[in-house]
Amino acid sequence: MKLIESATSHASSLALAPFCLLASLIVLVGSTVLGLSMQLLSDAAGLNLLAYGESIRPTWMLALGAILLAPLVETWLLIGTIRLFSILNLSTQSTSALSAMVWGLLHGTLYPARFAASIWAFLVFGLSYMRWRRHSFKHAFAAAAVPHAIVNAVAVLILASST
Repeated sequence: MKLIESATSHASSLALAPFCLLASLIVLVGSTVLGLSMQLLSDAAGLNLLAYGESIRPTWMLALGAILLAPLVETWLLIGTIRLFSILNLSTQSTSALSAMVWGLLHGTLYPARFAASIWAFLVFGLSYMRWRRHSFKHAFAAAAVPHAIVNAVAVLILASST
């Protein structure tokens, strides 16, 4: 019996890596489209929503925080909001959407141009967590945190290459 459980766990772990890469790609494409759309709309309205984030200069501490610390801490908090909204007995999608709205508002408060992109990212992270939680908490946590770390790593690389 333990051999079967071990093989199943190993197979799940192998499937998790491509899932995380695909989730990262979905977040990056969706967030880019939403971010560019927000920028075009703000430009058309005469607003400068990017002004809040223009002074960010990448440092090793920023990279470490964005790539390691933020995904770990925010995934714990994301799971907390999902569990809180689960009390309402909503669908998986509705629960994830409510949680994503909270995270979009939090990130949008700091950087208004990232509001829609943050909602999209945290919707994908939340759905990823909920998809994998039936396997194990470890798999579910990784399914949300790893794509988050990859997305943040891409953002840090973009910031570093633009300076």
